[in-house]
Amino acid sequence: MKKSLISLLIMFLSFSALYGADFDREKLNAFFNYLETHDKGFGSVSIFQDGAEVYSYQIGYSDFSRNKKIDGETKFKVGSVSKTFTAVIIMQMIEEGKLNLDTKLSEFHPQVKNSEKITIRHLLSHRSGIFNFMSDETFIDWMLDPIKKNDLLRKIADYEPIFEAGEKEQLSNSNYALLASIAERLDERDFDRILERRIFGPVDLTNTRTGEQTNSQKNEAYSHHKLLTWAQTEETHNSLLTGSGGLHSTPYDINKFFYHLFDGRLVSRQSLDEMTRSGLGLVAMPFNDKPAFGHTGLLDGFQSKAVYFPAEKTAVTYTTNGVILFPNDIVGGVLSIYFGMDYEFPEFPEPLSLDLEVLNKYVGVYQSQETPIKFTFFIENGRLKGQGTGQSAFPLDAIDITKFIFEPVNINVEFLPETDGMIFVQFGQPFSFTRVRE
Repeated sequence: MKKSLISLLIMFLSFSALYGADFDREKLNAFFNYLETHDKGFGSVSIFQDGAEVYSYQIGYSDFSRNKKIDGETKFKVGSVSKTFTAVIIMQMIEEGKLNLDTKLSEFHPQVKNSEKITIRHLLSHRSGIFNFMSDETFIDWMLDPIKKNDLLRKIADYEPIFEAGEKEQLSNSNYALLASIAERLDERDFDRILERRIFGPVDLTNTRTGEQTNSQKNEAYSHHKLLTWAQTEETHNSLLTGSGGLHSTPYDINKFFYHLFDGRLVSRQSLDEMTRSGLGLVAMPFNDKPAFGHTGLLDGFQSKAVYFPAEKTAVTYTTNGVILFPNDIVGGVLSIYFGMDYEFPEFPEPLSLDLEVLNKYVGVYQSQETPIKFTFFIENGRLKGQGTGQSAFPLDAIDITKFIFEPVNINVEFLPETDGMIFVQFGQPFSFTRVRE
């Protein structure tokens, strides 16, 4: 018996050493220093092992205009990571017998089209067919303004379904706005108070909140984008984000939330199994051969990625308020280093300096049969710029004599001067263009 206990203790200490103490901290530090040196974004990372933080690092600025640096307690808008919190609340209410996964939306919002066919499960898993109000072509006109909850619900109810309930999966923030409204009806209190009572308080999330807009004086990061230099990005009003994307939080608090979600503090094992199996507020995020679950978020200039490895009891969250290198790439590097895998830092070649004679070959208007958007390319202050129809102009960095990039939104442009053509690629999707006039 004694020998068995000693063996178990040795195994436990070996596991803790492998993941909790002996990871290559210096390489992780060097990785983030490398990103900051090359100005590849602003952000904050936290790693939890067995419920405790074992690593934290921050790069860049929470408020670039005031030279205010990010620290470990800087709060970010985490976008759709908020949906996991909402899903947890709904699962708690199911455990309490207040509703079930097959409850119809028509019991709460009969005015929504197809509500008699849409279930709580459909809403949680984005299989409702309800149009995403953030995809409304007019959204840009009202995204900055406060809105009353009932007015947003009326907008959602006015949209036509985009597919039949259960037919397929497509993200819609409308689903989680409706779930938040249902939770308010059942708990008879505001959703902010529900979050406090059911999640923030029980697991002691002291740096997570909803409600007001970003406030730099409260150590909250502003949203940023980079053209020639970093600038503040306009932020979607929080009143539009209840249930779907309105949380301000830190990587530390997000890791703490996921740890307690998986250790049984927030929902039962049966509920958690249903969430992971059916994608109810959780997304499968395997890394190599390691099963993991979590969520990502994208809102204005904010992006986030939170991932939890149940077998290893490891949580990693990266939040950013200024994106050049994408969180998925950064978290991939963090996980490779943390789990002791081979990893080489990405290469960031310096842009080429091309003569105006070369740049002038690419000036003109380009159109495509694959998209209605036209692109105009022009030279400003000795630099080639592009501008899509109805969009802001963006500067291009040359990586070859005919190839250019705009890293912040993953744009790659290759000119084909022999045929007056141009290939435009964004997020891996290519479009062919032809110059129509110079």
